[in-house]
Formats: sequence, structure tokens, C-alpha cells
Amino acid sequence: MAIRLDKAFGVAAGERAIERGRATRRADIPQRPDTDVLPIYKTHKRTLLWRQEGICAGCRISFPFRNFTVDHILAKSKGGTDHIDNLQLLCGACNSMKGSRSQEEFIARLRREGLRD
Repeated sequence: MAIRLDKAFGVAAGERAIERGRATRRADIPQRPDTDVLPIYKTHKRTLLWRQEGICAGCRISFPFRNFTVDHILAKSKGGTDHIDNLQLLCGACNSMKGSRSQEEFIARLRREGLRD
């Protein structure tokens, strides 16, 4: 038993097509402006190294290039993007410790453990 919602709630024609069994793509879904085609986030590693002056964004210790990993400040699983403003370099230990935590939670944990002032 299909309920007709198009007249009562202004359901889009695309939704009516899905109701009838024909899958169509909706065109009225708003697009985020920052989701243009972005390069693979790992390509920003050298730029981030220069920007952070070779210092880990977590523990504030200087490391060689090969010891850094690119980390999302706001995890992709929580809505973050691959935009360079959402990326930072962390040493391997800090990146493992951060996981998908927010930056604030991560810094608080480092301070609790005495790894950051």
C-alpha cells in the first residue's frame, strides 16, 4: 500500500519515480562548496612540513620528513574533508594516539599524559 505524499507534502518527482520502482537521481540536494575535486591528501605532505617547520602538531617535537603522517584535523568519519586547511602532520605515535578524536580531545589527552605543555 503506497501512501501518496506528493500533494500533501510537495514530494519531488524524483521521489515519486522511486516510489514507482524507477530509481532516479535527485537534483535538488544541496552541494557543499568545499567538495570540489581535491588532490589526494598525501600530496600535501611537503607543504605541511614547510608550514609546520618540521614540528609535530601534537607533541611539538621536530622529526625528519619520513616520520610524519598526514592527519585530518576533523576526521573524515566526522565530516572532515581532504582540504589542506583540514590537514596537519603528526608523528606516528601522535597519529596513532589521536585516532578519530577531535583536535581538542587529542591535545587534552597529550596534556594529561604530560606530553605537551
